[in-house]
Amino acid sequence: MLLSPSKAILGDSLKKLLTGFANKDSASFKLAFKKEKLPKEREFKPKHRKPKKKTIKTMIK
Repeated sequence: MLLSPSKAILGDSLKKLLTGFANKDSASFKLAFKKEKLPKEREFKPKHRKPKKKTIKTMIK
């Protein structure tokens, strides 16, 4: 069964994370965890929207 490159990369990262969970105290686990988690969290964070300034037109409406 052939996997697309992205799925293969995901599988690799999951294996790294799972092997990391076996020895949580290791520095390699912490590094792998940081590398895997941070970019994904950034993707899903909604960007802060600037509040709309109230203009005279919006005040009248």
